[in-house]
Amino acid sequence: MLERKRLLKAKAQALEAGRRVLIYEHATTGDVWTILDPDLQLDQLENVQRDVARLLEQGVVAAA
Repeated sequence: MLERKRLLKAKAQALEAGRRVLIYEHATTGDVWTILDPDLQLDQLENVQRDVARLLEQGVVAAA
């Protein structure tokens, strides 16, 4: 979502220990993040999208 809004720019991809790592840069601040590709399957996307939407609406609830 942030990539589509042009807040994050994909800068590079790399392989580490056989896993794809994505490198993003925040368009305004220049902060750089490395994100391990979760290698999701198509049948998992709906649940992940629902979870992300819930987290964006409610935030993370810390365990007591």
